Amino acid sequence: MPELLRPVAGPAPSGSWTDAGLLVPDLSDTAARFGLVPTGASSAWFDEYVKQYLTTADYLRVPQAAGLQVDPASLIRGLLLLHPREVYLSVLTALNHAAHYPELADVYRDRFLARLNDAMADNVRQALDGTMDGVPRALLARQPVLRAMRTVLTYRRPEGAPSASDMSKLAPGLDPELAGILLVHLTAARLRSPSTASEPRIGALPASLAMEMVANGLFHSGEQPDVLLARTRTLWATYGSQIDLDQLRLRAQPMDLLRDATGLDYDDIAALSFAYHGYIRAHQPGQPPGVNAFTGIPIDRDTIETYLASFASTMDELTVRLDACPGSWQMLPIQERPLLRIGDVLLVLDEQYLIERATQGLYWFVHEKERELDGTPGWTRWNNAYANMVERRVEDQLRRMTPPLLGSGSLFFTEENLRAAFPGRKNADAGINYGSLVLLAEVVTTQVALNTRENADTAAYSKDVDKFFLKKAGQLDETATDLLRDPQPADSPLDQPAERILPVAVRGGQFPVNPVTREHIEAALKNAELLNYSSPSAPIFPFAPVDLGELEMCETLRETRGLSLPDLIRRWQASEEYARSSLRNFLINTYGEDSFPRPADLRAELARTLSLIAARLGSDWTPPDDLNPGQQPERAG
Repeated sequence: MPELLRPVAGPAPSGSWTDAGLLVPDLSDTAARFGLVPTGASSAWFDEYVKQYLTTADYLRVPQAAGLQVDPASLIRGLLLLHPREVYLSVLTALNHAAHYPELADVYRDRFLARLNDAMADNVRQALDGTMDGVPRALLARQPVLRAMRTVLTYRRPEGAPSASDMSKLAPGLDPELAGILLVHLTAARLRSPSTASEPRIGALPASLAMEMVANGLFHSGEQPDVLLARTRTLWATYGSQIDLDQLRLRAQPMDLLRDATGLDYDDIAALSFAYHGYIRAHQPGQPPGVNAFTGIPIDRDTIETYLASFASTMDELTVRLDACPGSWQMLPIQERPLLRIGDVLLVLDEQYLIERATQGLYWFVHEKERELDGTPGWTRWNNAYANMVERRVEDQLRRMTPPLLGSGSLFFTEENLRAAFPGRKNADAGINYGSLVLLAEVVTTQVALNTRENADTAAYSKDVDKFFLKKAGQLDETATDLLRDPQPADSPLDQPAERILPVAVRGGQFPVNPVTREHIEAALKNAELLNYSSPSAPIFPFAPVDLGELEMCETLRETRGLSLPDLIRRWQASEEYARSSLRNFLINTYGEDSFPRPADLRAELARTLSLIAARLGSDWTPPDDLNPGQQPERAG
């Protein structure tokens, strides 16, 4: 059982909270369009979180210098003739796994260089190391590998073309691994976003660059499997069982709705997903990346087949769906079904997508089922129920982070408390009275529009900013106005008017927060004259957008270091280098990656969940001491 999460061989996973940042094909072009090159200016965020990946344009300089034209499309067609698509897909699955882990990518780097002639190897080495132009590059990146998978699947072999075995004899040096890496780099060379001198701007940036950064941020915003697993079970099992079915007019408990939508218990989904994830997680270069879907798993075949019906595609099924996805960020067919089935063998096309589908993605299984049963009213009821689950979770976290109050009463208050004092007003979901300031929290569980994620659509993105931030800022603004009123009504949770307000929006869904999107959010707030933009003298701190993971990080710092939530947010907002980045970036760079083991409730939930998975997979594994539900983290001063 332990190898499902942390394999015996291979590198250990990176920290649970790391922000992967953005990967672009041309860093100098991106920097120039950010306006960093002309002035020579830079930023900690850009230097730390925007990286460049390798393309053939970086190292095919010898033929170009000799006056020969290098056409990526022609080279791709030639490579696709050499090997069968199932061979390429196995190689690309292994390469995509390595793209997640620098230690594995280094192994492929050495293998790649050893296959090239001296001149070409020298070009590649200089590009990778940054000695060519001062910009180091990553050998592999998820986006071009996944797009290369699409290229392989949607390629139609010309009528009368020689077989792959005959073609490969003509190019004996181009074995599947070398051909696969070249295919990735050729694909990467075609992924640059189009731009024009006269294109519209979003904030201070050209629209094409702004939307590329948004789509890139969404694609690279994944969290680690243990965090997603523990948080998901907490939401569905603990808070899902607390919701009022009659009030929300929901037809069953969330776990029952999931079983109805998928035909599976949550434990089966978790166990099978982690079994297949564990296999690819342990993969090393040179090993076969495919895993038999049934061998060694003590779950009946019918259950596994039911699981595969929701999580896997055949090559033909995936080809049809990917044919309709020509855009650089159109990953939905793989995101929804990250397993490729070839007979009884599975390829985990993308391990991050597999974990996300089995955790965050469970929301969509129920969403689609409820819409199928009752149209818009059905999925609206489910959306409201899921929002209620997340709100309950956030309220509990805020309660735990509330300072103790001597005697009776509490410094924590809820929307119900505010409604009693300010009937008929828009009230925030929760708040904490810290004396010198009042923290107000509003929870948002909306999802980023598909057009934003996959098509980098500016209109959809603008609506997302409104849904995620502007609407919630309006509620926070109205509550702030009420709590600043002098005198306070008798039922107010405050004895006297608030001195200062700290407005916080907690996101239950993904939205990339970086200097690009922060500028758009601040511009929208300023234009609407909300919160600290309502007047020059408004005693309101800047708006703080945080997500569930960041709130968990703050809870960990409170448990281990005694740091308060408003202090952490205000330090972030005062940071010269990271104020316009995410709270996650600030916390990691300030306190270090090792400062966030997990808050106590997630450790306890992870221990319970892993024990259930172990039992489902026929193992007698028990949680290690650091996941013991009763163990509290040591306080570090």
